Amino acid sequence: LWAAAALAALAVAVRELMLFVPLAGLAAALFASPKGERRWAALPWAVSLAVSLAVLGAHALAASAIVTPQQGLATWVGRGGVTAMIAGMTTGARFLAGGSWMAVPVGLLGVAAAFAAFRGRDRAYLAGCAVLPLVLFLFVWNGAIDVATGKAVNYWGGIVMPLLLALAPVSAASLDRELRLRWRRGTPSPGPRAA
Repeated sequence: LWAAAALAALAVAVRELMLFVPLAGLAAALFASPKGERRWAALPWAVSLAVSLAVLGAHALAASAIVTPQQGLATWVGRGGVTAMIAGMTTGARFLAGGSWMAVPVGLLGVAAAFAAFRGRDRAYLAGCAVLPLVLFLFVWNGAIDVATGKAVNYWGGIVMPLLLALAPVSAASLDRELRLRWRRGTPSPGPRAA
């Protein structure tokens, strides 16, 4: 676990997008570990997350001394909103779904799957991984400019969209199963056979 957590911190030092890795590791340790082992399983991931945040903070502090406000934080962290969340979902799916607007409803199916198709700790873990980043996009988003289109994009969507797209078929299967069960319950049972 310590080696994996150290690699996660190293990944964050290379790219801020990878902050999701120690976060997901911490969530998995808290939700998937046996009750008596959660504290020890979570410790490496908590340390990894703390180190990652410290490195990002030190980087931001060092960068602020040499860049103008127009080049710094204000250029890649915006105010968020529903538009930012949709931009994150479509941009995050660019390499998986061509960046199409269809990524949004398919991604929302993935969110539904996290709630509908899983139970207990699995539901809490998947719902957190699926929903929390989208909620975060409502407040903070990446306003980097896409060179090809000239539009501001939220490329942080890459941290959550692969999970949402992977969960979407689970959601469809769960809905299909539920509809079949309801149809069977609504179908009158056959009467006794005639002698």
